[in-house]
Amino acid sequence: MSGKIRVLFLINSLAAGGAERQLSILARGLDPERFEVHVAVLYDPGYHNGGELWPDVAAIPGISLHSLHKRKGPLGYLMALPRLLALVLRTRPHVLHGYMQGNPPLLLIGRLLGTPVVWGIRRSSSDLSKLGRRDLRFLRLTVQLSRYTDLIIFNSGTGSRNYQAMGMRAPRMLVIPNGFDVARFAPDPSKGAAQRKAWGVPEGAPLVGIVGRLDPVKDHPTFLRMASLLRQAHPEAWFVCAGDGSATYRESLQALAASLGIADRVLWPGVCLDMPSVYNALSLLALTSTDEGFPNVLGEAMACGVPCVSTPAGDAALLTGETGFIRGFADEAALAGAASALLTEPPEARSARAEECRGRITTTFSIEALVRKTEQAMLDVIQKDAPLPAPPAAPSLKGPRYLLRFDDICPTMDWKVWNAIEEILVAQGVKPILAVVPDNCDPKLMVDPPAPDFWERVRTWQSRGWAIGLHGYQHRYVNRDPGILRIGKKSEFAGLDYDEQHEKLRLGLEIFEREGVRADAWVAPSHSFDWTTVDALAAHGVRTISDGLAFRPYRDARGTTWVPQQSAMMRAMPWGVWTFCYHRLDFVGDGLETFKRRLARLAPRMISLAEAEALATHAPSAPDKLVGLMRRTVSGARNLARPRAGGA
Repeated sequence: MSGKIRVLFLINSLAAGGAERQLSILARGLDPERFEVHVAVLYDPGYHNGGELWPDVAAIPGISLHSLHKRKGPLGYLMALPRLLALVLRTRPHVLHGYMQGNPPLLLIGRLLGTPVVWGIRRSSSDLSKLGRRDLRFLRLTVQLSRYTDLIIFNSGTGSRNYQAMGMRAPRMLVIPNGFDVARFAPDPSKGAAQRKAWGVPEGAPLVGIVGRLDPVKDHPTFLRMASLLRQAHPEAWFVCAGDGSATYRESLQALAASLGIADRVLWPGVCLDMPSVYNALSLLALTSTDEGFPNVLGEAMACGVPCVSTPAGDAALLTGETGFIRGFADEAALAGAASALLTEPPEARSARAEECRGRITTTFSIEALVRKTEQAMLDVIQKDAPLPAPPAAPSLKGPRYLLRFDDICPTMDWKVWNAIEEILVAQGVKPILAVVPDNCDPKLMVDPPAPDFWERVRTWQSRGWAIGLHGYQHRYVNRDPGILRIGKKSEFAGLDYDEQHEKLRLGLEIFEREGVRADAWVAPSHSFDWTTVDALAAHGVRTISDGLAFRPYRDARGTTWVPQQSAMMRAMPWGVWTFCYHRLDFVGDGLETFKRRLARLAPRMISLAEAEALATHAPSAPDKLVGLMRRTVSGARNLARPRAGGA
């Protein structure tokens, strides 16, 4: 036994697909000092797949690569399952992690041997009309079996919502967005020029591409009809369909291109191994899919500085943000109009857009975040079932650490006050938690006219490393339930049933996703929420809560990280990790000068939410529980002492 945590991944193959690329990125990124990684495929390279990524994965130091030599069809499992069982018995993994067709067989083996099972769901399944009968049966099977897994990881919020609407349930469900290798996928004009020359595309001619397997779900017919419209507006334009599929389907698409009169301008290079060169050759990328999870091709193209037009498939809108255009499904006219707008931008605007595209990927969708979150998720599911090797000793936390949190951030807040606060935060280099109300309906928070650039500012804050908290949904209190903490006596969530809370959270997170904002943590209005809220948050992939009463961050038995919020005003503390929470009224009078003076003194000990989360390596201690009990007792007594409505 190596003393490391052993992980066995199982996936269909190592063809050049999005899920396969993400698995290779994850396998390469896992800490080799802690993890022993085995990657198994159902199908041999060359058997109904190109196996293009097999050499790359085989070359990763420390990775063991295996094939189960499965054959097509259900009978193929009769031969593959015994081989999988033998492989698991030989490698003795602490956790089994499946992708795609690898999910059900891993679940069977995991339940047989008592090994924790993680499923990876890589598509949104929002359009079932493009699925054949066999794929529909497989989808229904995975939904039915999902409750027996230990953890399901979705790569998109859209996928999480759609699968849960179909009935998918598991003890834990998380959303972990894909990460992108921004060193590999980077602007390189020389590579792009060489690729254009190899394809015979004139220098300077617009080149619009679609990248993906030739499959009905990618909706290449809409791309070709869009290309036909673009050709009319831009006669010099060329088009490329990078990817391969069945010969019959490819021939039908080529016939459509001929009928549209664009066959002489559409390239069909098949699978391309040097994707950075492909992206750098493009003027823009189009994604016309009817169903996606987290569209990798958008992120890869954007990392190369290539703007994108896309349908709203999966998390396409979250990925592109304000850098590209989202248009309706099968709407070739709208897609062509958006593409034409990008192609006719002046050079200065195009250069600025390219920088915005790359900046969005490098700051928001890093490989480091993908790997760190996946490592922690796997550790969480196996801690109850298998003794783990001791992690490397973490550096001791000497002296107190502090966080700042600002609540009630919304388009109609007091912008004069906030602009002064933001200037101080930037000057001191502090990374606060900003609790953003997705759809504010609270008149008390309507101080100024709505800021038209509000969501752009939120995205800017997040790109700086400032944490964005989901501050309820509408900041509209519906009852007087004090919730878990019993601090306040009004609530937007506590006391409501699961379905109602789940729906409110869905609506709030949908706004965040539409605006290209990630929910880094939950911040309850008036500190009031209950355990039903915590479960509903987990179902949506929100596993960090900025609240609670303890001396430092901790992780509970549900796998949720709590970063306690203990005080309303900054002050020096003898030890622990303390979150100071501010509201608009804290800055009346000399409040702003007091804030500036205290922050200057405490700034060297300020940390970010991510740094606080990294300290949550333990369950709540006895002192943590005691301080929480004392605070709840005091709060409860205060609530009882308050005069009731209508009283004297």
